[in-house]
Amino acid sequence: MYPYAADARVTIAMTSFYRNEMELRCQQTAEIIRDATRAGYQTVIVDGSPNPAVGKYLRELGALVFPQQEPGMGASRREVFAWAKAHLGTHRKDEVRIIVWTEEKPFIVEQIPRIIKPILNNGYVGVIAKRSEESFHTWPQFQAESEQQANAAYNEATRRDSDPMFGPVAFDASHADIFSNCHPERYGVPAFAAGYIQHFGMLEIMMEGFYQAAWFVADSEPLDVVYPPAQRKEEETALISEMLEKRRRQMEELSEGYRIAALALDLNRGWR
Repeated sequence: MYPYAADARVTIAMTSFYRNEMELRCQQTAEIIRDATRAGYQTVIVDGSPNPAVGKYLRELGALVFPQQEPGMGASRREVFAWAKAHLGTHRKDEVRIIVWTEEKPFIVEQIPRIIKPILNNGYVGVIAKRSEESFHTWPQFQAESEQQANAAYNEATRRDSDPMFGPVAFDASHADIFSNCHPERYGVPAFAAGYIQHFGMLEIMMEGFYQAAWFVADSEPLDVVYPPAQRKEEETALISEMLEKRRRQMEELSEGYRIAALALDLNRGWR
């Protein structure tokens, strides 16, 4: 199931913010930790949960858990990328170390070998994971539609065919500082959108590649994945109002943020 696990030391980076350890998303994070341990991957988490029992629970499952120091989503993600780099462990100088960012989607661990292939096989610095067209049908309909619209704005701004709204990204750990020091608001991205560090850090890697006349970022092969059924049920019923507003805001503000970032970082210079 994990054919590439022996070829690269993989650290999974996540953040957590849960009311208690029985919350659905917390249980999905627990599943990721268990699967990662079986696959030989390390999991590093920055926890901002108001309940200290959450961090204790995730730590007991085998994750390295660090309390969030600064408030906000962007801050938590910068912190986890810094911690992930700091805890890579000892390794040979020629050994590739990869950090994989994900949210609470348990299917992601078995997909990691496919996500990291462009780094291991082709020397790319970063990879944006991509869903298959069939996978979109398993997402809540309102979310699939809003994410496809945001993806379209991203691809128009960057001239790519990527799926950043899927979420997971992977990158060579030698570039972790780009993510831990990423502040998209500095080049005009609205505050809410600027919290999505994994999106804008990857754009900054693209910018670095353009300066070196190289293509640094690849997309993964299309991945056949299924949105967690229990999460879909919860989001389409008990959390429907909250989710509709969240997806609307993501679509509108991230779409605008992508356009702003592409202009500020001059990501289209290679097309002129």
